[in-house]
Amino acid sequence: MAAAGGTSGVTAVAATRSASERRILAHFREANATQPARAVDYVAQRPLERVVFRRLIAAQVVRRASRGGYYLDDQSYRNYCEHRRRLVLITFGISLALVAFLIVIAAAGG
Repeated sequence: MAAAGGTSGVTAVAATRSASERRILAHFREANATQPARAVDYVAQRPLERVVFRRLIAAQVVRRASRGGYYLDDQSYRNYCEHRRRLVLITFGISLALVAFLIVIAAAGG
């Protein structure tokens, strides 16, 4: 039972983080801030948005313009998404291989 609650908690955090990321990206897209000359200010509305915003800056998805403000680098965002997809697939593949290995070990021992 405890694992199910923990899993749903992780899922809820991931969903909230994803929603925060969508809100941040929407802010820049709605302002058409997709290049340095169109940079705009951004103020996080929630603590998690601050965390996600910093993560997007660290990944260079959101960049600070030399004249101030921030803008969304769409190509970096596409690369960021592709990198995350690859990590998920690798993690899934490793997990699947581990489960298969454990099944083989259990069958050989039993």
